[in-house]
Amino acid sequence: MRNAPSVRYPVGRCALYGWWMLGLGALGLAALAGGWWVSGTTAEAGGLMTGVVLWLLWMGFATWSWQRTPEGLLRWDALTDSAAGPSLAGAWVERARDPLRWNEFRRALMARQRQGCAIQ
Repeated sequence: MRNAPSVRYPVGRCALYGWWMLGLGALGLAALAGGWWVSGTTAEAGGLMTGVVLWLLWMGFATWSWQRTPEGLLRWDALTDSAAGPSLAGAWVERARDPLRWNEFRRALMARQRQGCAIQ
């Protein structure tokens, strides 16, 4: 294949990143519940409240961080220069977004790589 085919592929939030953030939040909540169960007294209410506030801050940060990851449509055009247009730096490309077009997307990227190697 001389030129890579033009491809459009959906890019969105990384599900793995969201699950990691949620898992860390669940571990924090479990630690808070375990601490409350082990202490069993109200004398440690200040420490427990601090833990709850920190957990709420963590969950707020995790939600904010996950929601501001870029989403959109990655457009690969074989006829344009890759350095000419704006990029989605840090975007996550996942097979689950469009499994039927995944191979087209991979071929487009690999053809560009092979073309660059052949020229040098």
